[in-house]
Amino acid sequence: MTLLQLFNKSKPQNVQFPLTNLLSQTWKSGSLQLTFISNCIQLYVGKKEKSIMFSKLKNKTQTITELQQIKERGESTEMIDVWQSVDVVERLINLSERKGLFLKVRRIFDHPIKQMPEYLLLSLSLA
Repeated sequence: MTLLQLFNKSKPQNVQFPLTNLLSQTWKSGSLQLTFISNCIQLYVGKKEKSIMFSKLKNKTQTITELQQIKERGESTEMIDVWQSVDVVERLINLSERKGLFLKVRRIFDHPIKQMPEYLLLSLSLA
């Protein structure tokens, strides 16, 4: 049983997973935290987990109408939600500085670097 499954079984209905806590604190095991963040991103973008809501995070870049073309290129709203989050980008940068995690973090950044660098750059500027 995963941590998310355990959370979902024990929480009251309509309670969201506390992403802010996941992103605001440094875990003793950076590798475990990175894996958990990566899984949360995949589950949210794949619309497989309804208790994870990157769209509800408060510390994020503004939606810019000039970047509407990114949605027109086929990027999902969920993917944009993830990379608008300054907290996600900042936590990933911090984790990349830990021993053995740089390449793993770099792989997570591959998609936004290639497909939506504008949103990533905006979040980086505020991180």
